[in-house]
Amino acid sequence: MYEINKIIKKIRDDNKLTQTEFAAFLSVSHQTVSSWERARTRPTLVMLKKISQSFNIPLSK
Repeated sequence: MYEINKIIKKIRDDNKLTQTEFAAFLSVSHQTVSSWERARTRPTLVMLKKISQSFNIPLSK
């Protein structure tokens, strides 16, 4: 099973974005991104779709 938190952090790091920049791009707070990366919460399917489309990453990956 994939660990969404690690994938989100990798996407952010690969694109050289801070949590604040990544959050602004997705219209969420930096605390939300931090929560995702620490596996406290998970993004919604709508948000996962937005991330996948924005960064050209298939959801099935």
